[in-house]
Amino acid sequence: MVTSFTFATQPAPTLHTFYLTWPMTAASKVIEAWQAWAPTADARLWSTLKALGGHKHPGGPILLMSGTWTGPSGSLNAQLAGLLNHCPAPSVRSTTTKSYRQAMASYAGCSSIPVSRCHTGPGGSLDREAFGATSHVAYAKLTSSGIADLLGQVEHAQTTGLLEAGISMDALGGKVRDVGPADTAFVHRNALMTVQYTATFASGTGTPGAADSYVRGFRSAMTPHWGRHAYVNYSDKTIGNYRRAYFGANAARLAQVRTTYDPQRFFTQPQDY
Repeated sequence: MVTSFTFATQPAPTLHTFYLTWPMTAASKVIEAWQAWAPTADARLWSTLKALGGHKHPGGPILLMSGTWTGPSGSLNAQLAGLLNHCPAPSVRSTTTKSYRQAMASYAGCSSIPVSRCHTGPGGSLDREAFGATSHVAYAKLTSSGIADLLGQVEHAQTTGLLEAGISMDALGGKVRDVGPADTAFVHRNALMTVQYTATFASGTGTPGAADSYVRGFRSAMTPHWGRHAYVNYSDKTIGNYRRAYFGANAARLAQVRTTYDPQRFFTQPQDY
């Protein structure tokens, strides 16, 4: 049992953030280009590509990409060219340079809110959202058929009554891949991306059942393309053989660690390791 940590701090870098959007008519080409570019981009660049629908988007689903670059400010455009040279031009493109603290506040939805109010508790300025979620860890690029299935599920979000629902594809590669799959519990070091299926709801915009049904239906639709790997931080009781889905070949070693250090099973949860 770990009872303390000693950390060696590192200088916080200046971050260059970017935000791009495309019309959904460009989605197939953008997804095709992004999945070829993002996981092999410079290790100082990270991006996420999202396709979202639902009540929040009455005009139809949206496609957006956001991310960060920690390299020289003047080099960001050259990095993005690796994507933008291979897909339609975005309809919105913006970049900003911020301190690390400013960037983190912005990502938390607190760019104009004091730190003391950047929370959802009493006195806070943020609203707590109810949501359902599940995941994939993708090792393979989607074919045109897989992209079509993905976009079909995003379009389906418009009929669910949910506030917002869809998919986020978060690039891996970079520093994640510098560590071997067997070196830590996280086995998916060589994957292309982690995938989040999410569905938010509120009074009058969906139910817990509708949210769970949507995200699990989305995962099921994409399983023929991405297999059965999943991310442990989105534990999902409906995933079969969840130990292998989360930990792959490391599952047996984790079970041995558990037997050695917690033989009385003091720590428990529904999906045990």
